[in-house]
Amino acid sequence: MKKLFLSLLVASSFSMYAQKTINMFNYTSYIVTNSFGGGDRGNYSCLPLIESKNTLPPGETAIYTGYYNSHIPPATNLSNPPIDSWMVKLGAGNAVPQPSTSPMLIPLGSSTDWVLNKFGITDPNSGTFYGGDTVGGGCYNNPIIDQVNSSPSSPVTYQAVWFAAGGQTYFVIQ
Repeated sequence: MKKLFLSLLVASSFSMYAQKTINMFNYTSYIVTNSFGGGDRGNYSCLPLIESKNTLPPGETAIYTGYYNSHIPPATNLSNPPIDSWMVKLGAGNAVPQPSTSPMLIPLGSSTDWVLNKFGITDPNSGTFYGGDTVGGGCYNNPIIDQVNSSPSSPVTYQAVWFAAGGQTYFVIQ
């Protein structure tokens, strides 16, 4: 019985300190380039802030279970765009690149959560860049933006949403 309780305690402690998963869905006919990251919203400036980029072709999905080993695709999504490095900002003005295999990313994953995504939209045929927007946020007392729509003057139409559910973060653009 002691082993059962000890096992449950250990398992629950790992889940309390594990970084949440981020799921990114591109339901547009455009290439979506994401500059996204995690931080500590309990801190005014969200530091530490950990950011990287990926590119999602039309209709593709990306799933990341954390910063550490983000270059390895999950078994559920073998076409996942790999992330080989992250920019880690621990204080004002000192962003340092860290490979996705850096042990430094493990404790940062447990002390941060996904906070933002700055995305851009590109036509896959012409290469024309149409601009983009930001979802998430909440740093520096700014509001958290959970939905954005393309401007009426934009040549492309999209709606992007950012939300958390079931212990995971989602970015969906359509």
